[in-house]
Amino acid sequence: GARREPHTGMSCSSSPSSSSMPSSQPSSRIASAPLARSSSFKRTAAGVAVSEQRQREYHDAFSLFDGDKDGFISVEELTTIFASIGYNVTPQEMRELIGQGAYSRYAQQGGRIDFQMFTDLMAVKMKEVDSEVELKDAFRMLDSEERGYITCKELQKVVVYLGEQISEEDLYEMVQEAISNFDGQIFYDGFKKIMVAH
Repeated sequence: GARREPHTGMSCSSSPSSSSMPSSQPSSRIASAPLARSSSFKRTAAGVAVSEQRQREYHDAFSLFDGDKDGFISVEELTTIFASIGYNVTPQEMRELIGQGAYSRYAQQGGRIDFQMFTDLMAVKMKEVDSEVELKDAFRMLDSEERGYITCKELQKVVVYLGEQISEEDLYEMVQEAISNFDGQIFYDGFKKIMVAH
């Protein structure tokens, strides 16, 4: 891995190319993933609110893969469903996902996934996907000049907007923790690490 550079006295204000943030306020969507605009929501066992429309979509997907109509699908079928919506999971990621509070139920069901468990797992994954979309949207808004990166100054505006008061030096150190070779430019991957960690 890349070695961490010592603090060189560089601060947010001394970073290269400090362009200003667009005049529009960041969307409130930055702080939390949105919920579909539906008339009612149900909370899954995992505590995630799911719209009735999304519940129906989950049911349709589950039914499609429950070929023998016994009310269960396999882990392999769940992996295929995730892949069909653009989320490829490794076997390790699938074990971690199932292990998030549902492993005992999974084991009791002989390694099979019922509709309730499927809904819980899908809700958790879709929340992660929605959060990723939110981060990408926020980054695009900050990178209004389409340079492919943002500056520390632009990041500071987001942090302040989200209610955090942070000095330039503390922000710089936070960026250094996430981006070991920080040179004043924060690309999307670094932005994501910073936002997820803090």
